[in-house]
Amino acid sequence: LKKQKLFFAEQMFLEQKYEQALVFLKTYKTRYAYYEVMRQYLMGKCYDKAGNRNMAEACMRYVAAYGNTLPCREGAQEWLSCKVS
Repeated sequence: LKKQKLFFAEQMFLEQKYEQALVFLKTYKTRYAYYEVMRQYLMGKCYDKAGNRNMAEACMRYVAAYGNTLPCREGAQEWLSCKVS
């Protein structure tokens, strides 16, 4: 079920419905670190596209810190190196 919720939010992101995806992701809570990292990464991407760089940076820093071996950690680190001076 958790995977389906993240998939649904990712679909909204791909459809460029960033604000809708953020509303959905803010209400999605999980106790599992894997899903929380994925949620933070998707929120960071949505905030970036919506023009909220501060919130995007906070999310990406979370992913970079807690992403361990997840591929999104590399994406977050790349985002931080490109967008944060």
